[in-house]
Amino acid sequence: MGQTYEMLHLYQYANHYYRKAAHLRPDDARMWSAVGNCLLKLSPSNRSHKGSRLRSEAIRSFERAVGCGDKEGIATRDLARLCRDEGDALKAAEHFYSFVHLRNTFQCTTAEGGSFLNPTIDLFNSDSGPIDADQAEAVLFMIYFYKGRGMLHLVEAFCNR
Repeated sequence: MGQTYEMLHLYQYANHYYRKAAHLRPDDARMWSAVGNCLLKLSPSNRSHKGSRLRSEAIRSFERAVGCGDKEGIATRDLARLCRDEGDALKAAEHFYSFVHLRNTFQCTTAEGGSFLNPTIDLFNSDSGPIDADQAEAVLFMIYFYKGRGMLHLVEAFCNR
């Protein structure tokens, strides 16, 4: 039902049914991602109170989807974009990094107790072929993020991809 209403651009109804589906399958990342996407479509483009509330709910829905094991990386990518648009570069970088890692754009490890702020890139996965537009967006964001922090060895590694 949610998909049908979404195709008809009746996002309020689609959101209702996606929420019901998420309630029935609370560990399904796809359901929470669908809820988040509907909330974004319902959100006005201006920064009104209603728009910011809906965007906050969308962020929580995408976070829940990521927490449920977003295997394809779709919710991770959408969450990264949303964080970037909200001006939270640190969270956006964290999620873009996870997205790139999920898509096997490169092989990487993090230093002991480290995070995406302290990765060591072992080997780029040359077998993965060319990267798609979503991966290119994530890699480009990471290049500018690491460049702004003076981490030029990571900038070089990402640029080489």
